[in-house]
Amino acid sequence: MNIDAVGPLPNSSKGNSYLLTAICMSSRYPDVIPVTDISSVSVTDALLEIFSKMGFPREIQSDLGSSFTSFLRTEFFDRFGIKVTHSSVHHPQSNPVERFHRTIKRMLKVLCLESGQDWVGWLGFNGARAIRDKTGRKTFQQLC
Repeated sequence: MNIDAVGPLPNSSKGNSYLLTAICMSSRYPDVIPVTDISSVSVTDALLEIFSKMGFPREIQSDLGSSFTSFLRTEFFDRFGIKVTHSSVHHPQSNPVERFHRTIKRMLKVLCLESGQDWVGWLGFNGARAIRDKTGRKTFQQLC
């Protein structure tokens, strides 16, 4: 699983200004959780929400952001037996979630940010219904 954070974005109606993004690398299923900040506690809570839908991964790749390298985070990953790898500082494209960020930002800009609508309501349309090229199946079908 690849994870990262996007933001800051304009504050939503619920005070969220960041997104925690995750992509399951075996199914290509994406998930997006809005969070108020990218503190260790907020990120841990968001990861638990993601894991409750996708299951606990064996391995996670993230960047070297402090929200993914803090003591709390490493304890959390160790407790659940999750191996952590980090993408290169000089080559963020090595984490596939970065491409997903471009898609999310573009979608939110078109749908919400320019019109002033609350962006959190559009997160359900996060690309999970897109066709996966290799199998021809939709990504949410890969989870079943």
